[in-house]
Amino acid sequence: MSEDRSLGELARAIDAFREDVREDLKIIRDSLAQFVLREVFIEKDAAKEARISKLEADRDDQRKAIRGLILMTASAIIAGVVLAIVVGTK
Repeated sequence: MSEDRSLGELARAIDAFREDVREDLKIIRDSLAQFVLREVFIEKDAAKEARISKLEADRDDQRKAIRGLILMTASAIIAGVVLAIVVGTK
């Protein structure tokens, strides 16, 4: 019979168990507060992908514009050299 607990001991054990459960639930609640809903994540991810696509398109446009400027500059230099050669040989 010494293994049997008294009602007071059982009440204390139950109270301790309840407190443990409350602490565990608080930890879970705090963890859940950090999570993002799937729909929100998908929406933000789609917006991020759209921004990246726009930036890549802008970058490609700028590269094309720079190539065009380089070609025009090279053409002007070559035309100047050819003109100088032609005028200088006359």
